[in-house]
Amino acid sequence: MVFERDLCLYCGRCCISTEMILFRDDIERIKSLGFELEDFTEFRDGFYRLKNVNGRCVFLSSSNKCKIYPFRPIGCRVYPLIYSLDEGPIFDSECPLTKLKLYRCDEVIEGLELLKEVLRMLGIEYKVKVNWNLFNSRKTVILNTVCTSNPQ
Repeated sequence: MVFERDLCLYCGRCCISTEMILFRDDIERIKSLGFELEDFTEFRDGFYRLKNVNGRCVFLSSSNKCKIYPFRPIGCRVYPLIYSLDEGPIFDSECPLTKLKLYRCDEVIEGLELLKEVLRMLGIEYKVKVNWNLFNSRKTVILNTVCTSNPQ
């Protein structure tokens, strides 16, 4: 799985005021754990999103660990890669690991492929139009940067 090495600093920044969009598969996977839709989602701005409680993801524990980690949404699995409408795929600057640049080339390749799947699903489930030219040009820049400096 993408970025599965135990690099996380458990700062919780990725789960504070989350805007994480959920897809049908995410919702069904989480519901299979016994949760009701209203327990973990809110429908806002045309998307099902992870619910926040007191400004934190409903699944973030007091020790800043995900309570449903093996079942987390696809967007969480690809993090800290995110898609900016203005910049295309980027590493989230809120994540301290982004500054450390510890990601391996193979992880980034897999992450970008998974992010591509997320964007494809946005188009299918939510009718979002993706700028694939922007995605592909930024993907090339990221791969050239990461795979040159941190190949493995």
